[in-house]
Amino acid sequence: MSKTFPCARRRKPITRDAPPAVGAESASSEDVEAAQQDPDVPPEPAFDKDGQPVLDGKGRQKQRYPKTTKVVEAKGKKAAERLLETWIAELESHRTIDPDRLRVAELLDRWLEATRGEMRVASYNSYRRNRRLHVDPALGQVLAGKLTRTQLSTYYAAKLRGSKKAKPLAETTVAHHHAMLKTAYNWALEEELLLVNPALRVKNPPALRPKTRPVWSMEEIARVVIKARGLQVHAAGVLAGFSGLRVGEISGLLWSDLDLERGFVNVQRTFEEDDDGSLLEYPPKNGKARVVPLPAAACDELRVWLGAQKVYRLAQGPAWNEAGRVVPKKDGTQMAPSTLKSQWWNWVARQKIDPHLPIHGLRDSFGTWVYETYGVKQAQEWLGHGDPATTLRHYVRLTTAARAKAVAGLDEVTRAALKAAEARRDQEETRPSNVVVLASRRGQA
Repeated sequence: MSKTFPCARRRKPITRDAPPAVGAESASSEDVEAAQQDPDVPPEPAFDKDGQPVLDGKGRQKQRYPKTTKVVEAKGKKAAERLLETWIAELESHRTIDPDRLRVAELLDRWLEATRGEMRVASYNSYRRNRRLHVDPALGQVLAGKLTRTQLSTYYAAKLRGSKKAKPLAETTVAHHHAMLKTAYNWALEEELLLVNPALRVKNPPALRPKTRPVWSMEEIARVVIKARGLQVHAAGVLAGFSGLRVGEISGLLWSDLDLERGFVNVQRTFEEDDDGSLLEYPPKNGKARVVPLPAAACDELRVWLGAQKVYRLAQGPAWNEAGRVVPKKDGTQMAPSTLKSQWWNWVARQKIDPHLPIHGLRDSFGTWVYETYGVKQAQEWLGHGDPATTLRHYVRLTTAARAKAVAGLDEVTRAALKAAEARRDQEETRPSNVVVLASRRGQA
């Protein structure tokens, strides 16, 4: 009785009864894959690893036959059968199925399962939410190998447009959907589950264009920090507004990371929160620790907070958790980033501060001030970005004062250039021509 085993990237199943090719005594024992031309399987258009058509010398797209069998060579029939059994077991362990039956939802499932250890928990949870709430209902049951760029473009347009039941999504959010699908298909290509990545062929995919959000000036940050003295949000406002720390970095900050005498903070860890509420520690976002200066006034504010924290410690008594955290809960235990965000947001709302900025908005404000004062390179270093493009794309918002200053500077330079050009023109008009000068010299002679 014949048993069949499904094969990735192959249109026909492998049969256990099919005899393996047995080489001569001198044949190599390594696996050799060969694409067999099967008259029952039509040729397919050829694409490269980036999803672009492969052209011949005349500019026509090449055709190729899909692999339908695998040939193994070994010294002897038993050795060849062992190689074939190993290959079949490998396919089964990866739950490989015929690409004609692999759906988009199954592809995303396998990609997330296979790469979970390679991504941070926040990224993993974000992918899961986007997949469950958006991609699965629209594209989940589409065959992964049949998904077209037209279907993807239609999906993106529908998400940007919205409907009666769903609000339109921001272009940046839809761009994250596109990036997720592109990454999942790239993984499928590497695993030889699929042949083409349709996301690479989408024309004008949604782009990462963050919204321009308001920022506070340094004076506005200072006024808010003074209002927050004695509260847990006080230190968070100081660290985000005067040193540009991320909320996850503030959550994991210890007093031993601060040097209030010399004025700097050593940022060497960040925390992210899983769906079950557990906190996971990671290196800072770009994978590198960084040292950020603390202004003397900011050090004074943190000393004020340290005194307020001693009051919390005395109130808790033996229940106080002496972990040395800069912004803990009232019992000294670690505060989750989400809790810190909500505490800050609610406190700012009660104070009726306008514009109403989240805690990350203080980091944006700090980055904008550094950029306007010292340039993009310094902003990149203190914000902890891997490259200046990230700083410019996501965190730098030109303030009204800076825009006015730039316009005034442009006006001044333009006026000076025009005056210099007019002076040179007048000088050239009053200068005698070469013919007049030559005639004058001849008359003198």
